[in-house]
Amino acid sequence: MKNIYKYTLLLAAAGTLVSCKTDDVDSWKKSINENRDKITELETEINELQAKIKSVDPEYGEQVNPVLISATQTAPATFVHKLEVRGSIESRKNVMVSAEAAGRLLKINVLEGKRVKKGQVIMEIDAQSTRDQIEEVKTNLALAEQMYEKRADLWKENIGTEVDYLQSKTEFESLQNKLNTLKTQLSYAYVKAPFTGTLDYLAVNAGEFIGMNTPLFRLVSDDDKLVRVALSEKYLGTIQTGSQMEFELPHTKEYLTAPIAAVSNVIDEGTRTFTVEARLNAAQAAKVKPNMMVKAKLVDFTKEEAMVVPTEAIMRDHQGWYVFLVEGKGEKQTATKTYVEVGNEYGGLTWVKSGLEFGQQVVTKGQFKLVDGNNVRLS
Repeated sequence: MKNIYKYTLLLAAAGTLVSCKTDDVDSWKKSINENRDKITELETEINELQAKIKSVDPEYGEQVNPVLISATQTAPATFVHKLEVRGSIESRKNVMVSAEAAGRLLKINVLEGKRVKKGQVIMEIDAQSTRDQIEEVKTNLALAEQMYEKRADLWKENIGTEVDYLQSKTEFESLQNKLNTLKTQLSYAYVKAPFTGTLDYLAVNAGEFIGMNTPLFRLVSDDDKLVRVALSEKYLGTIQTGSQMEFELPHTKEYLTAPIAAVSNVIDEGTRTFTVEARLNAAQAAKVKPNMMVKAKLVDFTKEEAMVVPTEAIMRDHQGWYVFLVEGKGEKQTATKTYVEVGNEYGGLTWVKSGLEFGQQVVTKGQFKLVDGNNVRLS
């Protein structure tokens, strides 16, 4: 009956506004305020009349048919909250090998996509000039060695000067060092794989002139792959090494789990984020490629013995968050509106900090049809 009165009064107020022919906005606002005052006075009068009727007829206004609902009983549970972020697959053995010697590229021994072993020669660069220098130095070194040995023998017999002995020794050692340097330079002409992996990309062709530091090929290994994500600085301290990171592969929709191996303690100045890394085992590494994007989940909050209820059971009004509790037994069950303090929410569940006790029944279906005090029946 109360709702009928309200509806009638609102229609009357709307009729007043429609029939108003003035363009004076202030007049419209005044009419609205006056009608609101009338509604308040009538509501007060209605409440007083209902109270008088109730004193004579206690069953007046009671709900005839109970609302059909579903409910769940609260019990201690472990609540886990996860961060869901984008991450990428990276490899510490994903390198572009560059030339350490200059010259014409004579030979490419391995094609793209082939597996290579550590130390295997991938390319050969023309180094004939270095070989010629080595032969020349060897000849000079042999002579210098003879001179040094003779000077040393004479010096032992106190023949000759110390300066002659030291000069021959210095020349001999200098040529030895020069020969070693040339041999090292010659080794650079044979470009080798720094680790076992797959030749992913060739950047040059046989016959081209290669300069120092020219990129030659990319080598990738399945070893030492990881998932790296960047988190906002506000989460620093919530992620711990040893905990698990769950991530989804975009091409298969498969979920994998890997242990978190490193959490950065440095905040990037530009993005205000820090990085978290999870190491992949051999089986996981074989399923992914470097630079692949993944969806990652990381546990940042866990609460044991928590009050956890379905998120759908929680509603909000101008006073705050609330749920409906089922009270009573048999045919005399009613819904009681109860305000609660909520915490984190994840996966359709919400941690309730306060307002509920274990063992209570919380309405999970039909709650949107309820008002405080409605009769209810469990489905």
